[in-house]
Amino acid sequence: MAAVSVSDSFARGDNFELSYGTGPVWNFSKDFRTLLNFEPRTVPLDRTTPLAYNITIYKDGTGPENQVFSDTFVTAGEPLPIELVRGDNETITYGPDFSSTGKYHTQGPIFSENANYTIRPEISAVNGRTPETPIADDFRLQTIA
Repeated sequence: MAAVSVSDSFARGDNFELSYGTGPVWNFSKDFRTLLNFEPRTVPLDRTTPLAYNITIYKDGTGPENQVFSDTFVTAGEPLPIELVRGDNETITYGPDFSSTGKYHTQGPIFSENANYTIRPEISAVNGRTPETPIADDFRLQTIA
């Protein structure tokens, strides 16, 4: 059984609130994994309307050359929990834990020691429709060994 760290640390953007399992600093020597929970602040959560989230992670800047991960996740009108797990092989994403609910998992070598990351959540579709204005924020995550 794996241990997951939790904390009451969070950051609030214009469109999202991000809860950090280990806080905004992920110490690899202490925690092998961390849970991030993205909760929209400007889109109602009704537990039925499909929400598509694009999650993009950048290392040491936010230019296209700094992008280390990008994927789309869908929930049934709920916040998006993603567990980040350090790994040495190729990056894989799997989940959710249950057929349509629960957390997703992203595991791989996308995180390195002593680096600064920007995590950009974006709602790319609400009930299959693209929002008229972008719904996105940037959050910081620092990693240390």
